[in-house]
Amino acid sequence: MLNKRAMNLKKKLKKGSVSPGIWVTLPCPLSCEIIAGVGFDWVMVDTEHNLFNPESLLHIAMAFANSDTVLLVRIPEKTESYVKQLLDTGWDGVVFPQTNTLQDAQRVVSLCKYPPLGKRGYGPSRVGNYGKDEDEYVKSANDSVICVIQIENVSGAEQIEEIVQVSGVDWIMVGPNDMSHSAGRFRDRNNPVLLDALNKIRSTAQAAGIPFSIGGGDTADMDKVIDMGCQLVFLGADTGYLQTTAYKALEMFRKTLKTKNSKGAK
Repeated sequence: MLNKRAMNLKKKLKKGSVSPGIWVTLPCPLSCEIIAGVGFDWVMVDTEHNLFNPESLLHIAMAFANSDTVLLVRIPEKTESYVKQLLDTGWDGVVFPQTNTLQDAQRVVSLCKYPPLGKRGYGPSRVGNYGKDEDEYVKSANDSVICVIQIENVSGAEQIEEIVQVSGVDWIMVGPNDMSHSAGRFRDRNNPVLLDALNKIRSTAQAAGIPFSIGGGDTADMDKVIDMGCQLVFLGADTGYLQTTAYKALEMFRKTLKTKNSKGAK
């Protein structure tokens, strides 16, 4: 419960390694327990666009308790109370969407850090093993908690040089779909304005030694994003795996039945 897995991921990224993970969008502890045993470096649970409640988030954290997979959560609102509840429950890190300015970055880092580095409220209940490991957890928490900022507006490129100087930003992710709207052509991923902003954010983050990724994606995008220098690579989502496997099973059944029927006709 001491976020050792988060520290291991940070060390891996610092060496320049490429790290695989997936989106989790289903508020189902059982499916998360299955994912926890697969061996991904990290998962990102998306509560921004999906229906999770405090109980389901607690149960998901419990499902990953004995896994080496780092547990990250993308939150719907950057509130102090919500962030500290998640961290105190045992989540390894928080993803902050729409973090587009220097002030945004400074604020969200502060929410993840205990004083004097930030203003995280004190109450490490479950994450401190209900008091048993509280001192040890608090001693390492400011180093271990992962703070991910997601830039989703092209204006973020204008302040990226200042943003990368914020101590405590562990990972910079861009959201190209939302960013495309601010570039004037919604969902046009080839818009030069969008591409210029993405490339500036990527190159500046990489020059500063901060891991970079593009939100979304699946196995079909692996080569492209790795060639771009993304250290954190999304390999799809739980819903995609479920749907794809179901389609393949049904397709296999239909082909098998067709083959048997054609043989029978002879």
